[in-house]
Amino acid sequence: MADGGNLVGRDAELARLLALWAQASSGRARLALIAGRAGTGKTRLAAEVAAHAEGSGGRALAGSCRRDGPQPYEPFVEALGPTLAGVPDEWAAAHAARYGDALAPLFPALGPRVRGRPADPVPSRTNLLSALADAVTGPRPEPVLLVIDDLHWATESTVAAVLHLLRHKTASPLLVLCTYRDTGILASHPLAQLIDEHASPPPARIILDDLSPHEIGALLVDRAAVAGATAVSLARRLWTATGGNPLLVTETVRDLAAAGAFAGGSVDQRVVERVGAPRDVAALLARRLHAVPPIVHRVLEAGAAIGPCFDTATVADLCEMREDDAGGALDRAAAAGALVPAGRSGRYRFVHDLVRDAVHKSVAPNRRVRLHHALAERLEEQTGGRPAGPGDASRLLHHRVEATPVGRSPDAVRHARQAGEAALAVQAYEEAAGYFGQALAFAGNGAAPVLKADLLTLLGSAHDRSGEQARARQSYLQAAAYARTASDGPRLAAAALGLGEVVDVWGADGLLIDLLRQALATTPESASLRARLIARLAQAEAASVSPDERKARSDQAWELAWDSRDPATMGAVLRSRHQALSAPDDLEDRVEIDGELYAMAHHAQDAELLIEAHGWRLVDLLEQGHVADAQRDRQLHGRLARRSGDQRHRRDAEMWAATFATLEGHPERAIKRMGAALSLGNRVGDAMAPSYFWLQQLAVALDWGNEDELAGLVDVWTDLVRRHDRDPAWRSSLALLLARSGRRAEAVAELDDLADQSCADIALDRHWLATVTAITEVAALVGDDRSTPLARLLAPYSRRLVVVGPGVACRGSVARVMGLAAATARRWGAAERHFQAALSAHERIGSPPLVARTRMEFARALCSKEGGPLHVGRAQAMAEQSFEEAGSLGLIRVLAEAGT
Repeated sequence: MADGGNLVGRDAELARLLALWAQASSGRARLALIAGRAGTGKTRLAAEVAAHAEGSGGRALAGSCRRDGPQPYEPFVEALGPTLAGVPDEWAAAHAARYGDALAPLFPALGPRVRGRPADPVPSRTNLLSALADAVTGPRPEPVLLVIDDLHWATESTVAAVLHLLRHKTASPLLVLCTYRDTGILASHPLAQLIDEHASPPPARIILDDLSPHEIGALLVDRAAVAGATAVSLARRLWTATGGNPLLVTETVRDLAAAGAFAGGSVDQRVVERVGAPRDVAALLARRLHAVPPIVHRVLEAGAAIGPCFDTATVADLCEMREDDAGGALDRAAAAGALVPAGRSGRYRFVHDLVRDAVHKSVAPNRRVRLHHALAERLEEQTGGRPAGPGDASRLLHHRVEATPVGRSPDAVRHARQAGEAALAVQAYEEAAGYFGQALAFAGNGAAPVLKADLLTLLGSAHDRSGEQARARQSYLQAAAYARTASDGPRLAAAALGLGEVVDVWGADGLLIDLLRQALATTPESASLRARLIARLAQAEAASVSPDERKARSDQAWELAWDSRDPATMGAVLRSRHQALSAPDDLEDRVEIDGELYAMAHHAQDAELLIEAHGWRLVDLLEQGHVADAQRDRQLHGRLARRSGDQRHRRDAEMWAATFATLEGHPERAIKRMGAALSLGNRVGDAMAPSYFWLQQLAVALDWGNEDELAGLVDVWTDLVRRHDRDPAWRSSLALLLARSGRRAEAVAELDDLADQSCADIALDRHWLATVTAITEVAALVGDDRSTPLARLLAPYSRRLVVVGPGVACRGSVARVMGLAAATARRWGAAERHFQAALSAHERIGSPPLVARTRMEFARALCSKEGGPLHVGRAQAMAEQSFEEAGSLGLIRVLAEAGT
């Protein structure tokens, strides 16, 4: 409430907030949300809490979200700017050592003190958010109150920063107090994430209602020292006229007091009749300004165009008048109750956003356009045509948009693109996508195809990095169409390569392949560009051409990349080369590429490449049986994935955590990780997320599932096989599930159908080994003599582990399956050698479930072999040991199979 009197009608709400501050001060971060319609006193209530916080030894920070020209992380920039400008050198150095120069683009004053000292190889959104969180809770140790006003205008980046602050500073003495208007908050609004935050303890929500007649009476006592029947009557009248809106009530009482309505503790009804009670802010403002000269209206209109806060010099410039004249007019506006001083001399702000809105709406449309045009030209002149940061870029765009109410605008296109690029620089991907969308809208249908291609490629990048993969794909395809229209090879290549980043690297995409071929046909000169295109094409065609063709194309790409001597190109080609060389015989080549990829990522400080290098190396090391080394890479990948904040990397980290938990014998932990991976995969629009989830569920059920769970999985897998066009990789897993479930007849039917396709026809890619081992195991389990020729196909890979897909499961040693096949053929010597090799491998990698299963299968083979008492004793001892191991691990399926 603008007049600075005592807070009226909010005692209960204030008491609750002060109690929350006391809790937060003891070392537990809390979130409080103050909601209400405009003018209900949300900001005033927050100011009371801030005053108490500072009076009790705390530190209060405050920032607001803007409706017009919002910038990424805006309230944090406003709240932390003064603090970070004067932090000690020691704190700045320690902060830079941990977060590098993450905050430099947002805080120019801090930039020179942290720039050039990057410590984190992953310049990511999470790194930036962590740097912001540490800046809020530091550099001093006292409790902190962070007030964020008008959160209903928050951008996605601001909400992400608030959530990150609360989730990562749970043990900090911190209260985050946010105000917002509780109208029009849809599920898609960024603020909805914060309102629905499932933290513990949950956010405290306070909803401010309008004042009651009784509370208005208390306000009259506080502001005008009037009471009694007359005051009660006036309170009722004010409540009827204003609806009890605290802003209108307070400002009306102020006007009545200024007009002399209150004297000697009574109310002069004649004055009340003359002044009246306005029904809205526009009427209140019109009454206050009806007698001021036109110059006051002019400076107010200029101030409303500038923003909630402005200085005299800018207003004078806009109104083309002397600064002294502008200052005098602004003083008159303040005396009339439209403005109040804001900090240093010469700065003003509107008493409320509603007042500013009323002024701005009253400006004639042509004058409003001229004002915003002048502001855009002034800002562009100040920045030299290139905004220094996201704040300048977003304000410049806002004024340019307001100056372009309809039609195309090359200037608006340029500024929207600059704002988008500035947002990308601070990992505000959602805002960047919005800016690039604005640029496309202002470009119009008649814009040059090359411009549309550039903007759509940038839009695709923003969507991809924010996890909107379906939108990213559509943007890149549209960009390619415009590039083809312009016959522009490099732009077509950029769209094709962007699309390649969106498409799941473990799969194939016909549109991508066609686009890459078209780009290659129209991109003759650049060795670097051609290398990337050829490498990506080799990767995309991995499932449809022979291993020799893939390798030849990949080798060609690597030669071009090497000739380019460009680290980024070499890294990109290595990444695609790793995926292209997916045949079983290419494993050693992939491991070598892993090492080169890792070295290249460190040399180029390429965060994406480093995360992927760890991920791919762990899968390859797992297949080689180097599980301890793979585990180290998994942990490093997980750490970097969390820092990056990229949900796709986090999805991979959760998925691989589930794989290793299953391998180590922790099904509950594995199932929890699977659910997290599925949730993240669905969030980023990964079409394979459900399939990978069910592959991991299968891995658990094959050892721990009961009869009902297995029956349910059969139905799921029947549908999965249909969805994947009866691909042998998926059908072999269904056949294995049927065989392990005891559904022999159905397993035989699947085996017969699969065998008719001949394993020689199965694509030699990453799925080949898992597919053939599954078919071989099914044949062995049902006693089919086709297991012997199948096992011969596996012989070159007997020392490997069977890794399913991109590391979603590990089924153990190939030698174990060869042992099953040899036992089915009653080749006892070979069976014993293979089982012993598998048992040794499973003990070496530290997988108790695989050890128990292999020992049980080994014991069953020994029991089937004829022999003397010594042999029988050995078989019995091994069976008892496997039974004990399976029982301790809860391996329901192993126990069931051991009893058959």
